[in-house]
Amino acid sequence: KVETFLDREFIDYYGMDKKGRDKENLLKTMKVGCDVLDELGVSYWVSRGTLLGWYRGNDFLPCELDIDIDVHTERYVFDIIRHMPFDLLLITNHQQSGHFTQVAFLDRETDVIFDLFFYHDEENVIVSQLNPGRFVLPKTIISKLTTMRIGIREYPVPDPEWYCDYWYGSDWRVPERYRVEDWVEAYKKSCRGFQHQIGNKTKRVIYFK
Repeated sequence: KVETFLDREFIDYYGMDKKGRDKENLLKTMKVGCDVLDELGVSYWVSRGTLLGWYRGNDFLPCELDIDIDVHTERYVFDIIRHMPFDLLLITNHQQSGHFTQVAFLDRETDVIFDLFFYHDEENVIVSQLNPGRFVLPKTIISKLTTMRIGIREYPVPDPEWYCDYWYGSDWRVPERYRVEDWVEAYKKSCRGFQHQIGNKTKRVIYFK
């Protein structure tokens, strides 16, 4: 029997335990997921809180329950869904442009989310279009990736010093706590690549039995 998306079980993200996951489980999910991206020839890099935590403290951030990965481009979406050995948690796409923006998976074995954010090309930049606005990175990031050891494996990353400053502001070395619902305001304040937009709409697609 060939599995279809409709054969997959519904996963209630909002009902999930939001406590931080065990470090070894986070590392395991990260390796399995990134091994698949490597096998598919996907252009990706470790990003956001995952990169910040390891560059700043050689560990995941406290209360971490997902792995943040940026992907260029959305042309890989269906290959990734087909080959990823995790359960599909959600897909979002931007209603105005039609671009895929996010695909998240749940590793049932570790209870860790493998979270992919997709970028598309626009002139000299790459853009990830989410509900509150655009995340913009210079296109040169793709050709200037380096690597970072996370656990027992090397992973592609942008220049960590530059990225942390660009994404989190000049005070990125100082840990800051804020509520999940305040993340948009945090990005408006600190992220040089975030362009806040009102009226954006992303459609959330969840597959279930």
